[in-house]
Amino acid sequence: MIDKSFGIYAVWKSTPDVGARDVAELRIVSGEQVLTRLVEVATQAMRDHFRTSAVSLALWLADNWWRLRWEPFLGKRPSADWRLRHELTSVGSGAAWPPIMIYGTGPRVVLAPAFGARPTTGPIRYLELETVHVLPGNHFEEALDRFFEQVLESCAQAQDGTVLASLVSELAAERADADIAAWRRLEARLGFDPDCAPDGLIEGMTALGSSLGENGIEEAALSAPGEASAKYLKKAVAASHVSELTVALSVAESVSREIFETPAPAWKWGEDAAWQVRNRLGVSADRFDTDAMAEMLEVSWEKLTAASATASRLPYAALLRERDQHAKLALQTRTAVDRRFELARIIADAIWISGESLGVISRAKTERQKFQRGFAQNLLCPFSEVRRYVDIEAPTDEQIDAAARHFHVHRNVVETLLVNKNVLPRETLLERLEAA
Repeated sequence: MIDKSFGIYAVWKSTPDVGARDVAELRIVSGEQVLTRLVEVATQAMRDHFRTSAVSLALWLADNWWRLRWEPFLGKRPSADWRLRHELTSVGSGAAWPPIMIYGTGPRVVLAPAFGARPTTGPIRYLELETVHVLPGNHFEEALDRFFEQVLESCAQAQDGTVLASLVSELAAERADADIAAWRRLEARLGFDPDCAPDGLIEGMTALGSSLGENGIEEAALSAPGEASAKYLKKAVAASHVSELTVALSVAESVSREIFETPAPAWKWGEDAAWQVRNRLGVSADRFDTDAMAEMLEVSWEKLTAASATASRLPYAALLRERDQHAKLALQTRTAVDRRFELARIIADAIWISGESLGVISRAKTERQKFQRGFAQNLLCPFSEVRRYVDIEAPTDEQIDAAARHFHVHRNVVETLLVNKNVLPRETLLERLEAA
């Protein structure tokens, strides 16, 4: 479910004195849920806010705005640097902050329990820390703008009020300038604070973007962030050029882009796109076999499986559009079961990029990568067919293994499908993040 509303609200019992630290009642709301709902441990009294400096929160949000909005979560556990930029508990100022992390996935922003989050923080216990919230990126931006405005109206003369005003003004100017905004966005996706990337890195990535496209460059950046990002991108392009495998992407054009206009999770977009492709190819039931895969890509299955994995030592696979609806592929996988899934994800990325030059297939947790994974799951083993092999009321390991063998996918593909459909519980935070 995508939340339709988001807001950060502050209430001051009195206007802060000139130069004094403000103390506000802060409330954070996403959709219908108050994320700051808490109970006082000693008295068991419940309230929807916590008390601290609103200026301190506004400073942290403004200082980390680009990374909060555009840097995704990577890997299985975040680094210390990432947590400082994305977890509210890093704001400091002596308050019992709710253990929430915030990060961007492209068109959307995620608010989720921080890894290792403990609901009890000193004298209070937060009550709404289980749900992963996803909201449109523009709603997040607008909510922060309203919060900045509210804080500056009430705390312009308070401690750090002038610092906040200067920072918010600078941020607004950067966001209003298309070239600076693109630069800042790329820095964030590479995992760097503003003006902290190594010399030449942003320039090098931007130069590649002139031929490969801005969206592809940014997806490559967040799929392999850091100082080596440009090096990996050049290697991925080279791996595509030397690849022996050229496939057709025309089937991607059969998918209506209206699917991306629905307020649904990215995996659901993938499910809808997969059914459109299945219907286009006349594979409405059972498994998507090797003949269907060959027909979709207009290459024999023998050639698809024999092609070298030219990107096997890179952080991501790639497609490089060659002409019209054809592209050269730099693949990572070698076994038939892995390659089927990878090829399905490549078609999904062709749907997403809609004619752009560079496709990126990675382990990142962006909407684009979640769409790919959702598409591949539902192309190869749609839920309507899996339920013929798995008792959705009482699924067993044996049934899941049997379904995986039948559809020629890994067991975890079937499990993820069942998690998304609420047949299996979302037992870990990573599962909840993927399904959001």
